[in-house]
Amino acid sequence: MSELRDHLKEAADWATLHAHRGQEVYTHNYNLRSRDKHFAEGDKVIVLDDDAASKMCKRWLGPATVIRVKSPYSYLVDLNDGRVKHVHANKMRKFNVRVQGLNVISEMDDQFGRIRAPDSNALVCHVA
Repeated sequence: MSELRDHLKEAADWATLHAHRGQEVYTHNYNLRSRDKHFAEGDKVIVLDDDAASKMCKRWLGPATVIRVKSPYSYLVDLNDGRVKHVHANKMRKFNVRVQGLNVISEMDDQFGRIRAPDSNALVCHVA
């Protein structure tokens, strides 16, 4: 009986050691890609929608505005549709405005008045 007890203790010690080592490897690999995120009041963000109909098809809502910092990772966010949500930093991203439009004004258009190029190096195309 004492021999069985010794073998079980040895197996439990071995399992504990390897579980601890596995946890250290997992933590190290996770922390390689993790980034610390902080937002300030007034920042524009997008928020992951937890109220989506499906877990597999969540969507980002925004732009929203951070109204108050409750703790370093917890924020009150105004979703600009009348709702204010308490959101963790992991479910938020900084909102980046992207300008992808191109406006063309013809020389025949007179409703815009006199048009000037922003600088001498700007590319100006005239459409006839």
